[in-house]
Amino acid sequence: MKGNSVKTRVWQRLRSDFQLAIVSLFGASAALIIVPFACWRFASGQMVLGVVDAAIVACITGAVAYAWRSGNVAWPAAFVAVSATVGCLVVVYLQPLGQLWLYPTLLAIYFLMPRLWAMALSLLVLTTLAVFDHVFASSLHKLTFLASGSMLTLFSFIFATRTEAQHHQLRALATQDS
Repeated sequence: MKGNSVKTRVWQRLRSDFQLAIVSLFGASAALIIVPFACWRFASGQMVLGVVDAAIVACITGAVAYAWRSGNVAWPAAFVAVSATVGCLVVVYLQPLGQLWLYPTLLAIYFLMPRLWAMALSLLVLTTLAVFDHVFASSLHKLTFLASGSMLTLFSFIFATRTEAQHHQLRALATQDS
Protein backbone atom coordinates (compact mmCIF):
# COMPACT_ATOMS: atom_id res chain seq x y z
CA MET A 1 0.00 0.00 0.00
CA LYS A 2 2.75 2.44 0.89
CA GLY A 3 4.39 1.96 -2.54
CA ASN A 4 1.17 2.96 -4.30
CA SER A 5 0.92 6.07 -2.15
CA VAL A 6 4.44 7.16 -3.09
CA LYS A 7 3.78 6.42 -6.76
CA THR A 8 0.55 8.44 -6.62
CA ARG A 9 2.33 11.42 -5.01
CA VAL A 10 5.07 11.29 -7.65
CA TRP A 11 2.55 11.34 -10.50
CA GLN A 12 0.55 14.13 -8.87
CA ARG A 13 3.69 16.19 -8.45
CA LEU A 14 4.69 15.64 -12.08
CA ARG A 15 1.20 16.63 -13.26
CA SER A 16 1.09 19.77 -11.14
CA ASP A 17 4.64 21.02 -11.82
CA PHE A 18 5.25 21.25 -15.56
CA GLN A 19 8.85 22.45 -15.22
CA LEU A 20 9.73 19.58 -12.86
CA ALA A 21 8.15 17.16 -15.33
CA ILE A 22 10.24 18.59 -18.20
CA VAL A 23 13.48 18.47 -16.19
CA SER A 24 12.71 14.92 -15.03
CA LEU A 25 11.83 13.73 -18.53
CA PHE A 26 14.97 15.30 -19.98
CA GLY A 27 17.09 13.80 -17.20
CA ALA A 28 15.63 10.32 -17.61
CA SER A 29 15.92 10.46 -21.40
CA ALA A 30 19.49 11.73 -21.29
CA ALA A 31 20.53 9.05 -18.83
CA LEU A 32 18.87 6.24 -20.79
CA ILE A 33 20.41 7.40 -24.06
CA ILE A 34 23.86 8.58 -22.96
CA VAL A 35 24.77 5.79 -20.49
CA PRO A 36 25.03 3.11 -23.23
CA PHE A 37 27.31 5.42 -25.22
CA ALA A 38 29.49 5.96 -22.15
CA CYS A 39 29.71 2.20 -21.58
CA TRP A 40 30.56 1.59 -25.24
CA ARG A 41 33.22 4.30 -25.17
CA PHE A 42 34.82 2.87 -22.04
CA ALA A 43 34.70 -0.64 -23.54
CA SER A 44 36.28 0.55 -26.80
CA GLY A 45 39.09 2.41 -25.04
CA GLN A 46 37.77 5.95 -25.62
CA MET A 47 38.28 6.87 -21.97
CA VAL A 48 38.11 10.65 -22.31
CA LEU A 49 34.80 10.56 -24.20
CA GLY A 50 33.48 7.96 -21.74
CA VAL A 51 34.33 10.26 -18.84
CA VAL A 52 32.67 13.21 -20.60
CA ASP A 53 29.50 11.17 -21.19
CA ALA A 54 29.50 9.97 -17.57
CA ALA A 55 30.02 13.54 -16.34
CA ILE A 56 27.08 14.79 -18.43
CA VAL A 57 24.83 12.09 -16.96
CA ALA A 58 26.09 12.76 -13.42
CA CYS A 59 25.46 16.52 -13.72
CA ILE A 60 21.99 16.04 -15.16
CA THR A 61 21.01 13.33 -12.68
CA GLY A 62 22.30 15.36 -9.75
CA ALA A 63 20.39 18.44 -10.84
CA VAL A 64 17.16 16.46 -11.29
CA ALA A 65 17.58 14.92 -7.83
CA TYR A 66 18.17 18.39 -6.37
CA ALA A 67 15.02 19.70 -8.07
CA TRP A 68 12.96 16.86 -6.61
CA ARG A 69 14.36 17.30 -3.09
CA SER A 70 14.33 21.07 -2.91
CA GLY A 71 11.29 21.92 -5.01
CA ASN A 72 13.44 24.58 -6.71
CA VAL A 73 13.32 23.78 -10.41
CA ALA A 74 14.58 26.94 -12.15
CA TRP A 75 18.23 26.65 -11.07
CA PRO A 76 18.53 22.89 -11.69
CA ALA A 77 16.84 23.27 -15.10
CA ALA A 78 19.35 25.94 -16.13
CA PHE A 79 22.19 23.79 -14.78
CA VAL A 80 20.93 20.82 -16.82
CA ALA A 81 20.76 22.96 -19.96
CA VAL A 82 24.26 24.37 -19.51
CA SER A 83 25.76 20.99 -18.51
CA ALA A 84 24.25 19.24 -21.52
CA THR A 85 25.36 22.03 -23.83
CA VAL A 86 28.93 22.23 -22.55
CA GLY A 87 29.14 18.43 -22.58
CA CYS A 88 27.97 18.35 -26.19
CA LEU A 89 30.52 20.97 -27.20
CA VAL A 90 33.30 18.98 -25.56
CA VAL A 91 32.14 15.82 -27.35
CA VAL A 92 31.99 17.69 -30.66
CA TYR A 93 35.47 19.10 -30.11
CA LEU A 94 36.87 15.64 -29.35
CA GLN A 95 34.85 13.69 -31.90
CA PRO A 96 33.34 15.65 -34.81
CA LEU A 97 30.49 13.17 -35.33
CA GLY A 98 29.17 14.41 -32.01
CA GLN A 99 27.69 17.41 -33.88
CA LEU A 100 24.41 15.57 -34.24
CA TRP A 101 23.91 15.70 -30.46
CA LEU A 102 23.69 19.47 -30.66
CA TYR A 103 20.36 19.49 -32.50
CA PRO A 104 18.33 17.94 -29.66
CA THR A 105 20.34 19.94 -27.14
CA LEU A 106 19.60 23.24 -28.89
CA LEU A 107 15.91 22.36 -28.85
CA ALA A 108 15.85 21.09 -25.25
CA ILE A 109 17.34 24.23 -23.74
CA TYR A 110 14.21 26.14 -24.77
CA PHE A 111 12.18 23.79 -22.59
CA LEU A 112 14.61 24.09 -19.70
CA MET A 113 15.44 27.80 -19.59
CA PRO A 114 13.67 31.12 -20.11
CA ARG A 115 13.63 31.86 -23.83
CA LEU A 116 16.06 34.81 -23.74
CA TRP A 117 18.62 32.79 -21.78
CA ALA A 118 18.07 29.87 -24.13
CA MET A 119 18.64 32.14 -27.12
CA ALA A 120 21.86 33.47 -25.59
CA LEU A 121 23.11 29.92 -24.91
CA SER A 122 22.15 28.82 -28.43
CA LEU A 123 24.02 31.72 -30.00
CA LEU A 124 27.03 30.95 -27.81
CA VAL A 125 26.96 27.34 -29.04
CA LEU A 126 26.73 28.37 -32.70
CA THR A 127 29.50 30.96 -32.27
CA THR A 128 31.71 28.38 -30.58
CA LEU A 129 31.10 25.93 -33.40
CA ALA A 130 32.03 28.60 -35.92
CA VAL A 131 35.60 28.57 -34.56
CA PHE A 132 35.88 24.74 -34.38
CA ASP A 133 37.35 24.39 -37.88
CA HIS A 134 38.59 20.81 -37.38
CA VAL A 135 35.06 19.61 -36.62
CA PHE A 136 33.76 20.09 -40.15
CA ALA A 137 34.79 18.22 -43.28
CA SER A 138 34.51 21.36 -45.42
CA SER A 139 33.44 24.98 -45.36
CA LEU A 140 30.13 23.95 -46.94
CA HIS A 141 29.55 21.40 -44.20
CA LYS A 142 30.29 24.05 -41.57
CA LEU A 143 27.97 26.58 -43.23
CA THR A 144 25.21 23.98 -43.58
CA PHE A 145 25.44 22.97 -39.93
CA LEU A 146 25.50 26.58 -38.73
CA ALA A 147 22.55 27.51 -40.97
CA SER A 148 20.45 24.54 -39.83
CA GLY A 149 21.39 25.16 -36.19
CA SER A 150 20.43 28.82 -36.60
CA MET A 151 17.08 27.85 -38.10
CA LEU A 152 16.43 25.43 -35.24
CA THR A 153 17.32 28.17 -32.75
CA LEU A 154 15.05 30.70 -34.45
CA PHE A 155 12.09 28.30 -34.68
CA SER A 156 12.58 27.24 -31.05
CA PHE A 157 12.65 30.89 -29.97
CA ILE A 158 9.46 31.63 -31.91
CA PHE A 159 7.76 28.57 -30.43
CA ALA A 160 8.86 29.51 -26.89
CA THR A 161 7.65 33.09 -27.39
CA ARG A 162 4.25 31.93 -28.63
CA THR A 163 3.92 29.38 -25.84
CA GLU A 164 4.73 32.02 -23.23
CA ALA A 165 2.11 34.38 -24.69
CA GLN A 166 -0.52 31.62 -24.61
CA HIS A 167 0.43 30.79 -21.03
CA HIS A 168 -0.10 34.43 -20.01
CA GLN A 169 -3.45 34.51 -21.84
CA LEU A 170 -4.64 31.35 -20.11
CA ARG A 171 -3.52 32.64 -16.72
CA ALA A 172 -5.39 35.92 -17.32
CA LEU A 173 -8.52 34.06 -18.40
CA ALA A 174 -8.34 31.80 -15.34
CA THR A 175 -8.35 34.79 -12.99
CA GLN A 176 -11.30 36.61 -14.61
CA ASP A 177 -14.92 36.12 -13.63
CA SER A 178 -17.02 34.10 -16.04
